[in-house]
Amino acid sequence: AEFQNRPKWEPVRLVNQEGVSYGDQVASYTNMFAELILRILRQKSIDEPDANISIQAFGTTFMRGGYHSTKPQEYLNRVFEYLKFLAVRRGLAVTSGKWTLEKLALNFGRDRAELVICDILSNASHDDFVRLDYREPRRRTDTSTLLITAFGDHNWTLAVRELFERVSVLVEEYSFGMAIIAIAERLCDEVSTGDYDASFLGKAREAIDSIVGHLATMGARGRDPQLSSVLNWLDQIIGHQRLLDRGYRLARWLLTNVTQPLREQLNDEKERETVDWFEYGVHRWALTAANHQGKLFDAQIEVEAMRAIAQRLAHQWERAPILFDGLIAQAVHLSDEFEFARVSKDMRLVADSLATQSALFSTYLSDEFPDPIKFDVQAKAIGTLVQNEILKGFTDADHLDKTRSLSDTAINEFVEPRDKARQFQYRCHLETIAGDFAAARRYLIWSIRKAQTEESDFSHAAIWRLLAASNDDPRWQRDFTASHWLRLGAKTCLKDDLESEDFIEAIDSSGLLEFYGGSSALVDYPAHNIFRSIAVIHASSRRADSALSALNRLHELDPIGKAQFSLAMVLLAAQAEVAGLLMQSDPAKARSLLHDMSGPPVGLMHLFTRMRAASADKLPRIAELLNSWEAEVDALVIRDVATENAKQILLGIGSDVRY
Repeated sequence: AEFQNRPKWEPVRLVNQEGVSYGDQVASYTNMFAELILRILRQKSIDEPDANISIQAFGTTFMRGGYHSTKPQEYLNRVFEYLKFLAVRRGLAVTSGKWTLEKLALNFGRDRAELVICDILSNASHDDFVRLDYREPRRRTDTSTLLITAFGDHNWTLAVRELFERVSVLVEEYSFGMAIIAIAERLCDEVSTGDYDASFLGKAREAIDSIVGHLATMGARGRDPQLSSVLNWLDQIIGHQRLLDRGYRLARWLLTNVTQPLREQLNDEKERETVDWFEYGVHRWALTAANHQGKLFDAQIEVEAMRAIAQRLAHQWERAPILFDGLIAQAVHLSDEFEFARVSKDMRLVADSLATQSALFSTYLSDEFPDPIKFDVQAKAIGTLVQNEILKGFTDADHLDKTRSLSDTAINEFVEPRDKARQFQYRCHLETIAGDFAAARRYLIWSIRKAQTEESDFSHAAIWRLLAASNDDPRWQRDFTASHWLRLGAKTCLKDDLESEDFIEAIDSSGLLEFYGGSSALVDYPAHNIFRSIAVIHASSRRADSALSALNRLHELDPIGKAQFSLAMVLLAAQAEVAGLLMQSDPAKARSLLHDMSGPPVGLMHLFTRMRAASADKLPRIAELLNSWEAEVDALVIRDVATENAKQILLGIGSDVRY
């Protein structure tokens, strides 16, 4: 009621929801006060950008231990020091040159009723109103509920007010794409979103609606660059940083809060078609995030949406690159469903289409384009085709040679070293499956070097030396490289190749088996491949306890419970391989891996049942493999099959999954 009579006053409550610690009590109090002063000065600068601004502040002093007050000059010095420091950190150093904290009048609240009210409210709301919630633990009283509702719009957290100030500046600069990113980042942060009150969420909704309104009125030519910045941001989060959960949430949020409202504000179907490419692109990144996590049902939702949009997008040939890029992402999903024949057909279509365009330019404009034109999306399509053929397996030597030729083409088509490095790793995988371990080692080293080097030492020891050397690759990229090496080593062990001795010596000296075996942070792909390979390596060396420990780590990732069926197939293959390798050294344990219901780990027969209960039967090719494997394992459980024959049957199951 008091503030209703003062229309120019704005009551606010500074809330440390983020739990920022400044040190001692005096530092916390003066820092928070400086934060409030900074917000006021910043807001005034936005309202009057050319003005010199001075303010007077009236406040209460902080009482040390409840007895001794902070001296006014010390208080003023601290606040002013923190204020200048905060201004520099926020990029406001130049702007802050126009600011003056003219006067800081301190008292104990005795002289001004407003400060008495503020002091009472601050005390009552301290520590999330715990002083008012006295009825029983974790239950709000009527008084605290009333106060929370009353504060509503008046709460400023340390971060939220700054967010809306930043969005306001971005909108003024016509940086609508960046403004969308700023809001989306905050709203899709699952750690903090639940702490935001209805007022904040309402303001965020208003800001997004305003931005979408601007995008709707500016026309496609002005809108496209704004939306492109959002897609590039998703590429960074999902494609480069591999923040998959967060990236998937962001993509879905964009579809609901930007794409759909934007369509609704456009006048007719022709205008709405101008945002097809953006909607398709957002689905493409949501699909990629789902692909990397092995979430086939989530991925299927994105695929169906993309196919519906593609029918319209195909009429906009200038969007062909994004259309083809989406087909590549869909091909990865189909490979995860073991739909290898469909992927071969689709990727050859993309590659052949772009090869035709390249040839046309070279033929008709040979003087201007003497060299074949290279398309990054063509190289991606060929690389995806190579991956698909590896996972499908080689029917004969001719098929293998053709896949190697495709791999050579993909390597030559890419220009950027990191892209080439990825193709070298695919080739390492190809040669590993083909059994040419010397070639696999060479390509793996080239992938680490990111170039086809002239060195002569391609040994396992050399691989470890390069892996151990520090580089600027993110952790997940190094895990992928280690995954390829471990797969290569596991294959030499499975084939009982003489090379396995060199690998075991190098891997034992590296400490990687212990490092990954003891890592609780490794949960995302390629964790599943890493634990599978480690289990096989230990089992082949008759280290049953270590093999079972790695297998249990794979179980703990729970790919079946998470409906990550392509990764669940890795789990089933790993368990079959370990059981096969233990058949001679520990037949009782090997057979328990087939049918034991108690675990850990539970037997394969129980895993088959769990897969079906999780709806894996909805995926035709995966269902076919499950039926085939279940019949083979059931026969092993019922009949007294000779040890060597049982081993070969189980290793055969493992060989069906070439991840």
